[in-house]
Amino acid sequence: MNDLITKYILNQPVERKNHLKIIHETNIELDKTFEASVEKMMGKEMILYKNNGFMKYGLASIKSYMSLHVLPIYASPTLYSKFKSLLNKAKF
Repeated sequence: MNDLITKYILNQPVERKNHLKIIHETNIELDKTFEASVEKMMGKEMILYKNNGFMKYGLASIKSYMSLHVLPIYASPTLYSKFKSLLNKAKF
């Protein structure tokens, strides 16, 4: 984990640190096609996972919630339908 990502996670509320770390490490383990960095997106700092300069995933801890932005899901109607039905409390 690079220093900026470590610092980002360590600066989050205690109850979120482990969740963010696990999601980040899972992203790194399962997808080797991106570079991770901490950058501003949508006016907030978050961990961005970019492939060829384009955001593929984003992981954020903002005020009262955490969010995981998974852009490839929107390019596949099959994936979108599957996860929308599995994650009925998630906002898509």
